[in-house]
Formats: sequence, structure tokens, C-alpha cells
Amino acid sequence: MTSVEDRPAAVVTAPLETLVDPGHRVRPTAVRGWRLPEPDLLALAEYGPPDDVVMTPS
Repeated sequence: MTSVEDRPAAVVTAPLETLVDPGHRVRPTAVRGWRLPEPDLLALAEYGPPDDVVMTPS
């Protein structure tokens, strides 16, 4: 079993595709118009944010 200290490290070093649930995400079309760093725009375009109430883009 992993320690409490190891769990956050495992999450932040895991590939993003292993953390994203494809059934619960939004793929916004207006991502290019957002003022974010290019790597973040690319990640949002590919994976999208979660589709919960707090994170759904308008």
C-alpha cells in the first residue's frame, strides 16, 4: 500500500489520460479564444474540463 505522501506525487506525475473520465468531460469549442498558456489550451482542447456544475464553461 502506498503512503499518504506518495499518493499526491502519483497523481501529479500520472499521464493526464489516466486521470480523465471520458464520460464526464466537456470539449469546449471556444478554447482558442481563452487567454491561457498554449500548453493549457491544447490540454483543454484535447481533454476538456469536467462536466460538473462548478467547472462547466459557459
